[in-house]
Amino acid sequence: MRTLTQMSTQVYKNRSNPRELGNLYMELGAMYAFYSEKIKGIKVIKPAIWIGIKTSDGDKYLSDKFTEMKWRSTQEGMTEQNYKYELDGINKLMDSIKQAAYLNHQEIKNLS
Repeated sequence: MRTLTQMSTQVYKNRSNPRELGNLYMELGAMYAFYSEKIKGIKVIKPAIWIGIKTSDGDKYLSDKFTEMKWRSTQEGMTEQNYKYELDGINKLMDSIKQAAYLNHQEIKNLS
């Protein structure tokens, strides 16, 4: 699987090539599905771990903000953040492809 940096380079190089943009869009869709499946596994176990962290200070519950910060410092929390950033990057690249396809379409209409 290519990295987002490699994919963004390909999107930029092929911004005027609709066929290649379509292929890149499909590849990004597959990547999105892959990372969505990965993050789903973490989101299923997060509530149990999160409640454990929230109540870990004895009689006093930790604030939600502090609990979330502690969650992000766990291995699962860091992995969740990594997958979230990947999904955000994929979304942005997919938006770029849509915009390039729209601009290509408008250019063709203007030439007609």
